[in-house]
Amino acid sequence: MFLAGNPLSEKQFLDLAVALVDAVQSIHDAGFIHARLFPEHILLSTDLADFRVLGLGQVWRRESEGQLQSDLELINSPYQAPEQHPRSGVLVDDRSDIYALGALFYLMLTGQPPANRQAEALSASGQPIQVSLQRQYPEVAPVLLRILEKMLATDRRQRYQALEAVAVDLRICIEMLQRGAPLTDFDIDHLSDVSRLFSRGEQYGREVPLQSLVTTLHQAVGQPMATVLVRGVSGIGKSSLVYASQQSVADQYHFAQVKYDQYASNSPFEGLFAGLQQLLRQLLSESSDQGRSWGDIFRLALEQDAGILVEAMPELALFIGQPPAVAALPAADAKVRLYRLLNRFVQSLASIDHPLCVFLDDCQWLIRPQWSGWKTPSMSCTQSWSFWHSEMMPII
Repeated sequence: MFLAGNPLSEKQFLDLAVALVDAVQSIHDAGFIHARLFPEHILLSTDLADFRVLGLGQVWRRESEGQLQSDLELINSPYQAPEQHPRSGVLVDDRSDIYALGALFYLMLTGQPPANRQAEALSASGQPIQVSLQRQYPEVAPVLLRILEKMLATDRRQRYQALEAVAVDLRICIEMLQRGAPLTDFDIDHLSDVSRLFSRGEQYGREVPLQSLVTTLHQAVGQPMATVLVRGVSGIGKSSLVYASQQSVADQYHFAQVKYDQYASNSPFEGLFAGLQQLLRQLLSESSDQGRSWGDIFRLALEQDAGILVEAMPELALFIGQPPAVAALPAADAKVRLYRLLNRFVQSLASIDHPLCVFLDDCQWLIRPQWSGWKTPSMSCTQSWSFWHSEMMPII
């Protein structure tokens, strides 16, 4: 790379960053970790239109659990993750490449190499040392610096957990620029939250209820609608049981979680929109062909009223583009229109071959009269409700 002292513009950075993420993702998909994503291993054309990733002859094959031992030689490079230091005593995995890409992105955005954090991570205190990039580079959009800081976290558990999550956030930034809007802040790394949602933990002594949930989900595939009720006292593990069952059928379903809280407003639409946003971010990690297919489906379902949902879920514009303004209606008519539009959109996410499962968590806090106005789609949609044992089931 020739970027030292020559920071890229926001558009140049985002276009190149997404391309680099896709290239490294292909390495991971093939079962390897690059482990040496140094600037000298990125051959870049002067017009930034083309690049090559070098050093593929030295990539590391993942072990059976997707990790490898940190037995790399000490190179003392700011582009190597702290866990790649031979004395770290930990395993190296995909997140090491995420760190290295974050270091490259740092160079691309600032024109300066990042600080070397290998020695910092092994300091006597043992505490990660983080430097606020926003104080160092106030001219760079804060959301881009937050993405960098997360990629460069010394503790890899605090980084992005998958490159797909990095790609989603970068593409959200690109969509803002394409609309002519400045890069505004948003909650980053939702895709990692989705990944953690579906990661299965051990359910000791709960094999019978777990198998019952899994069987119900399997049987619901191809059916018009199903409802699963999970109740129990607070803290007993209702949510983890549902997550574990979903992991068993993750290849058959799309999932959306709606979480309610005792001290939040708990408007049904607020929670539903948040859950659907997570699902949209997950869909953004699919192939470009699948993304175009989803765009066609959403445009057909929403028609001229798409702008209402784009306002609540900006990620939708990444599939359908920026829709035209929607005509204003009286309050009562606008509510009816929203109900109908939301029904059509949720239904568009569900199909006989790949149904939708909506998990309504802690729904004892749900505002029931408001929820009753929204009719759940009746085709290829499964609802999982969790609530406290002492609470009555909400009536819909």
